[in-house]
Amino acid sequence: MSSTLQPREYLRGHEEALVDALAFQHIPSGKWCDSLTLPLESAAKHGQTEFVDKLLYAGAHFGRAFDQASEARRWSVLRVLISHLMMRQKTIVYNDLSRDDEAPHSIRVASRDVMEGLLVTALRCAAKHDKTSIVKDLLSAGAGVDSGDALHAAVAAGFLPSASLIARDAGGYCAVRALNDAGKTPLHVAAGRGYANIASELLACRADVNAGSGSGNVTALHRAVRCEHMSVTKVLLCHPGICLEATGGSHEETALHMAAQKTVQVVQALVDSGADVNAGDSVMATPLHNAAFNLSASECGRVIGALLDAGANVNAVTMGGRTALMRACSCVNVVAVRTLLCLGNADETLRSADGKKAIDVIGVAAFSQDAVDAVDRQEIRTLLLRAPTERMWRRRLPVLALRYGQEVERRVRETGARLVAAKAESTLAAAKEVAEAVAKAARVDFKRRRLDMGPTHGGAGSEATDNGVMIWVVRMASPEIFRYIMSFV
Repeated sequence: MSSTLQPREYLRGHEEALVDALAFQHIPSGKWCDSLTLPLESAAKHGQTEFVDKLLYAGAHFGRAFDQASEARRWSVLRVLISHLMMRQKTIVYNDLSRDDEAPHSIRVASRDVMEGLLVTALRCAAKHDKTSIVKDLLSAGAGVDSGDALHAAVAAGFLPSASLIARDAGGYCAVRALNDAGKTPLHVAAGRGYANIASELLACRADVNAGSGSGNVTALHRAVRCEHMSVTKVLLCHPGICLEATGGSHEETALHMAAQKTVQVVQALVDSGADVNAGDSVMATPLHNAAFNLSASECGRVIGALLDAGANVNAVTMGGRTALMRACSCVNVVAVRTLLCLGNADETLRSADGKKAIDVIGVAAFSQDAVDAVDRQEIRTLLLRAPTERMWRRRLPVLALRYGQEVERRVRETGARLVAAKAESTLAAAKEVAEAVAKAARVDFKRRRLDMGPTHGGAGSEATDNGVMIWVVRMASPEIFRYIMSFV
C-alpha cells in the first residue's frame, strides 16, 4: 500500500453507497456511519478538506480524525472537524429538548458525553500546536469544562498563549490543578522544563505552589532546583505561599538539600528566602551533609561556604552519628574536607555511632581506587592530622586582628581594591596577598608561626594547608573580598 493512498481505496465495494449517500443525502445506517470512520481518518491525515467535509455531512463518526489531523498538522481539516463537531453539539441540545426519536441518524451520531470528549480531544490537539484561534473557538463551545489534558499539552510544548487561554477560562481553576498520568500538575511540568513565564502565569491562575507530585511527593520547587532552572526557582520563591520546608523524594529532602549538590546560585537564592540550613531529612542529614557529596570542584567550596555563612551547624550529625566532614572523607572530596576544616572549624575528633572518626572512614564510599584517588586520600589524611594546629592558629588570629584592627582594615581595603582593579583570577594568589596584608598589619610572620604554636605535622600536605589558612584569614578579615575571591574558584 503506497504512502499516497487515497481515502477512496478504503471503500472497496461501497463506492456506490457512498455516492448515493452524498448525492441524495441518503441517511446511512449506524453500521454504515462506522464504516465511514476509517476513510475519514485517512482523509484527515492527508489533508483532503473537501472530502472530510462530505464524509462528516454524510454522518461519519469522528474516530481518531482529530488526532490524525493534528499529528499531520492539517489545520484546515481540523477547523472543518471542529465546525461539524460544534454543529452536532447544538443538534444534541435540540434533540434533548424536542425528544424527536425520528431525527436522522446523521444528527443523532453520539451522546452528549461523547461530544464533550471530542471537544476536549480537539482542544488538546489545538493547544499542543499553539493554535490560539482554534483554542478560543473550542473554549467558547464549552471545551474548557475538562481542559486539564489540553493545558498539560500546551505547557509541555512551552506554548504560553494557549496555556494562558486555557488557564484563564472558566474551567481553568480545575485545569491548573489537574494531574497527568505521572501524577504531576502543569506547574510541575513547567518547573521541570524551565518555563518561567508559564510558571508565573499558572501561579497567577491560582495553581497550588506546594502541591506534591505522584512520585516522591516532590513540589515544583524541588523539580526546578533539581533541574537547576534558576529563573523558575526565582519565580516560585517570590510566591507568598511557597513552603521552603516541604519535603519530597526518597529521603524526604527539602529543596535546599537538593540544591546543596548543585550550584551556589541556587543555594544562595534559597538561603536568602529563609530556607532552614539545618533542616534534617529522613536520616537527619542536613544540606551541609549533602554538600559534602558535591563532587564538583568549582562549586563544592562555594556551596559549603554559603551554608556556613547562613549559620549551618558544621558538626551536625545524622542518625548514624556521621558529620558532614565524615561524609566528605568517605567519598574522598578534598575540597569539601579543606573547606569544612578551614572555614567551618569542623571537629575531626567526633565519632560516629559505630565509634569511627573522620580519619577512619576515608574512601569507604569512593567510586575509584586509582592513583589520583590515592593522592587525594593522603592529602585528606594530612589535613586531618594538621587540623589541631591550624585550629590553635585560627583562635589566635582574631585577637591579633582586634589588637591592630584599624591597620588590618586599611591594609585589607587597599589590597582588595587592587585585586578588583586587576580582576585577579588566581584564588590562591589573591588570598595570599590579602592574608599577608593582615599578617603584616598584625606583625605576624606566617613562616615562623609554627615555632610559636609548638610541634606540627609536616609533610606533603603542608603547602595545601597553608593555602587553606590564608583563605580562612581573608574570610575573617573581609567577607566582601572573600566572596569576590571565591567567585573565581
